Amino acid sequence: MPLPDLLYRKLKVVFVGTAVTASSNAAEAYYATHGNSFYSVINNVGITPELILPEQYRSLINHGVGLTDLVKERDALDNELQHLDFDVEGFKEKMRHFSPRIICFNGKLAAAYFLLGNNKTKYVQYGRQSELFENSIVFVAPSTARTALKYWDENHYRALANLINNPHE
Repeated sequence: MPLPDLLYRKLKVVFVGTAVTASSNAAEAYYATHGNSFYSVINNVGITPELILPEQYRSLINHGVGLTDLVKERDALDNELQHLDFDVEGFKEKMRHFSPRIICFNGKLAAAYFLLGNNKTKYVQYGRQSELFENSIVFVAPSTARTALKYWDENHYRALANLINNPHE
């Protein structure tokens, strides 16, 4: 069974992945796949004040950070997923209920399903999106997975950290 959401009302940011991988599910921790740089990146840019290990992911809530995925019914790599695996409406309901200040997609695939209703990632741009979802800012960041290194640019995470740490900008 995939990992439970790490969600509370009025978080600063909720990071949204596509799906938990089998190795992260086995480790019972988000972003626990070998080579995923999620925790070091959010620490390097100042979203968390200390490096959090995957098995400590629940402590992210103490920093106003939540975690979830668009695919909750199975663990899989992005290329193993089918259109019906994505529960966009269920995700939107969660975001309406929890009302985070920022919804940040960790990678373009989840963002494409949320924004466009399909897997056309070439039409999704990184950074802050022009449209809000309800009252939440929508942000797309490059995936922190090792398999997405060719798209990597930490500046997007720096922009996100600035948005989180300077709420009136």
